[in-house]
Amino acid sequence: MSQSNTMQNFEQVKDVIEYSKTIHDRLRKFYWSLKEKERPEREKMLLDYLIEKQVQISEVLSSFEAVNEQSILNNWMQFTPKVDIHQLFDDRLPQAEISFEEIVQLADLYNHTFVEFYKEAANESELPEVRMIFDNLANMALQSNRQQNNAASFNRVE
Repeated sequence: MSQSNTMQNFEQVKDVIEYSKTIHDRLRKFYWSLKEKERPEREKMLLDYLIEKQVQISEVLSSFEAVNEQSILNNWMQFTPKVDIHQLFDDRLPQAEISFEEIVQLADLYNHTFVEFYKEAANESELPEVRMIFDNLANMALQSNRQQNNAASFNRVE
């Protein structure tokens, strides 16, 4: 079995944050690639919204890195998440012919996966400061999911 198929083991808090930034960047590029195809206006609006959300989340992750002390970011943790988000992404990569509802379902799936990922990371840490970072990220993902569902229902044609 090749190394790339094994679960990622995070050793430091900053590794988890960097991994998250990589995934959000990958999601942004994916939504952008969907938006470049010929699509109804409401799908383009939803994709614009999803792209903007990924940019915002990456900025929040960068600010977490900026405002937290190196000692917290360098904190060691033995964290092997139950879900490999890159693998989930690879397994669920849809074709260009994806419907509005399928975009919403995928975005929902990724958000829920991030919530679980961050909750799991919070539970793996001994330090309250580190737990708080990951709890905040989980809450942000939950809030993002609610906003995304509101945006989707606003764009849904009855």
